Amino acid sequence: MKQPIKPLYLYNKKMRDYCLNSTYESIKNLIVKTDEERKTQKIVQLNLVTTPSIPNSTNPFIPVLVFLSISSLVYYFYNSKK
Repeated sequence: MKQPIKPLYLYNKKMRDYCLNSTYESIKNLIVKTDEERKTQKIVQLNLVTTPSIPNSTNPFIPVLVFLSISSLVYYFYNSKK
C-alpha cells in the first residue's frame, strides 16, 4: 500500500514561511499599484469628460464603410432567400 505524499512545506518550515511572506508582499504591492492606477485614471477620466467630443465629419471612410456594410447585408439576405 502506498504512503501518501507529504507536502513539502511540512518538511521545511523556513521555506514555507519564506513563500508565504513573499506571496503576501507581492499581493500588497499589487494592491498598492492598482490603487495608484485607479487614482490616476479618475483624474484622466474627469479631464476626458470636460473636453468636447465633436466627431470629425470630414472623414470620407465612415460613409463608405456604412454603405458597404448595408449593401453586403442586403446582398446576403437576398441570396439566402433563393
